[in-house]
Amino acid sequence: MSDVNTKLKVLFLGKKNDKYTEIASNICMEKFKFSKIFFASRNDKIDKSISDWKGDIIISYLFPKLIKKKLLFNTKIMPINFHPGPPKYPGIGCTNYAIYNNEKQYGVTCHLMNNKFDAGEILKVTRFKVNKKETLYSLTQRSYLYLFEMYLNIIEQLRNNKFPEINKSEKWNGRAKTRKQFEKFLSLKANMKKEEISKRIFATTWPGKSAAYITLKGARFEGKLDSDDK
Repeated sequence: MSDVNTKLKVLFLGKKNDKYTEIASNICMEKFKFSKIFFASRNDKIDKSISDWKGDIIISYLFPKLIKKKLLFNTKIMPINFHPGPPKYPGIGCTNYAIYNNEKQYGVTCHLMNNKFDAGEILKVTRFKVNKKETLYSLTQRSYLYLFEMYLNIIEQLRNNKFPEINKSEKWNGRAKTRKQFEKFLSLKANMKKEEISKRIFATTWPGKSAAYITLKGARFEGKLDSDDK
């Protein structure tokens, strides 16, 4: 059998300026002769050529935007999304909340898409153990590696015209967390206990980026952990 699928028409939607997404998109182009690639950040507009696309499969890989009903409707076989979190944590901030809750196990999910974030029927879940000294950065990077491994397995199935089945034993844990909810999570309050403040700062600390913060008299103070915290 040829390495290239010449039957399926595939649209790959990915996160802009992300190394894993770029590698995943290159693999998609290698696997499918009729593939179209589009990258976006959260505030980017979707090109008309993408909105009007019609084909067989959509692959959303860390894509930060909600895909409109029209585009989903134009997909003949399946629109699938690769989510860097388990069904317990739909929506944004999945690794943040897992670190905050001191989870012992984490995971990644592949699911069908509908007109809501992380709400479609689940196809596959891979779970793995959270290390004792896990940080937000390390857990996120590990989840990306597991997600990429899942992607490789599923895209190979698709290349061979085999389609993953719905896993009826897996269900999402409620509605996807929104950006508004996550922004609220980032906001510290003066009446919070020290333990709560430390947990939130630890769960939002990322190299080179702002962590949880507190606003006092119009001034914003960003949290930073002491060496003996966590």
